[in-house]
Amino acid sequence: MEEASLLWTPRFQANFRRYNGVSDYVIKKSAELVKRARANPSQWHFELEKLKDDSLRGISAYRFKITSGDRLVVVASGSKIILADIGNHEVMAEYSRMNRSSREEDLRRACRVDEPFMTQVALALADKKQVNPSESPPGLNGTLDALQIEGETRWLYEEELSENWVNFLDDEQFAISETLFGKLSIPAQEISVEFIMGGPGTGKTVILLNLAKNLESSGRSVSFMASDNVIKYLKSGGNSIPGANLGFGPGVVALVDDPASSKELADHIRKAKSAGCRAIVVGFDPLQWHERKMESNFKKIKANHEYNFYPLRVCYRQSSGVGRNTVELANRIYRSSSRYLDSIKQTIERKEMQPYIDLSLGMSFVDDSGRFIVYMEDVEENYTREINRFRERIDRWKHTSPIVFVYEDSLSSSLIKSLRDAAFELNRTEIPLSKYHLIRGVEYQELFLFVSMDFWKNINQGRSGVGSEEWERIACLHTILSRPKDSLVLFVCN
Repeated sequence: MEEASLLWTPRFQANFRRYNGVSDYVIKKSAELVKRARANPSQWHFELEKLKDDSLRGISAYRFKITSGDRLVVVASGSKIILADIGNHEVMAEYSRMNRSSREEDLRRACRVDEPFMTQVALALADKKQVNPSESPPGLNGTLDALQIEGETRWLYEEELSENWVNFLDDEQFAISETLFGKLSIPAQEISVEFIMGGPGTGKTVILLNLAKNLESSGRSVSFMASDNVIKYLKSGGNSIPGANLGFGPGVVALVDDPASSKELADHIRKAKSAGCRAIVVGFDPLQWHERKMESNFKKIKANHEYNFYPLRVCYRQSSGVGRNTVELANRIYRSSSRYLDSIKQTIERKEMQPYIDLSLGMSFVDDSGRFIVYMEDVEENYTREINRFRERIDRWKHTSPIVFVYEDSLSSSLIKSLRDAAFELNRTEIPLSKYHLIRGVEYQELFLFVSMDFWKNINQGRSGVGSEEWERIACLHTILSRPKDSLVLFVCN
């Protein structure tokens, strides 16, 4: 049988040129199609989803996932793999709606892909170092093996490279926003208490922002309460934030983003009721509360108030190549470390924590790209290479800081100075680990974390009888490591 050949149509070429930054990912996915066809020439397309629209009769057209948001329309014709169209979820419907004669003419004019594209495909096929991001990541074991999960950086929508990404809602988030809007746009005698709960990156803040805009447009009084840094980040998307930190008042719908503790949550509900608010809607992740007796405190809040609960179980805003590894690291912390020395109290603590661990760390991821790397040797040399790689990213955010550096507080000032010198003129955020709350709720494309070997050992081996301050220092990694969207690089310094 003739070896598979890769072709593209004029329509595909035109739409491919319109994309900003997605080309590397499309090339790798095209290489995957070629690899499938070479391995099984007659049946390579059987596992793809066929487009079944009646207008496509006589054409074997399939959709192939590029990322969670982008799709490739590919046509199988004998030994030919024809790249027919590319775009977001709507591309399949758009291709089906094409005039039949126009589509047939477009396919008739399909030609072999040009030499630069085919060269890149050949390089992707020959790349034996690539780790399949769909495979399960290796565990974090006691030997402190350096992790090398090198996936593609995150190419999702064009909006993700601009400020518009701040406003994006996926289907799960949109459904919750619509349900709450329908409920809260109607006057009521009793205050409504609504909890939107989920792990990092599940879209709690963006639901509140969407609600704020829709409620204000419908004439409702709104107060959007969030930290100054989250407000700044949201405004980077060109947003005006309705009722930014206006507080509580009669008839107001109070939208509270990420209260810092269970005590703060209880205080907000009390003030909202006293002020005669129409409703209070709170988006939060209880696993990011690190105070002692958090579990019993939150249990009391739920017992004292009638509330509605909206769980978020899908992480859209962080790639799985990053997220699955950070979830495993957070799980290790909660399994291996405890605020108690007594084994019975440890068992009780973990049982009480389990529902929050299941919700916050049990989420699924929709984007299989991303990269997670731990360097334990030659830190400065590897850091230089990583910072140079980051400089070469053509898709760095311009609307807000694209990268954040987090330093363990005990690291030497001379080391930090040398790291800063190598990052000259880069738009970045820098914080000590103890100030992690400054980046709660804020997203970055990448995060570089610098910790000592002792700190890394404590995370992996676990500690018992940990005091409140030390517990927060360890557990806050759940917050820190969830901030980057597509790349996390961890440097363990001696």
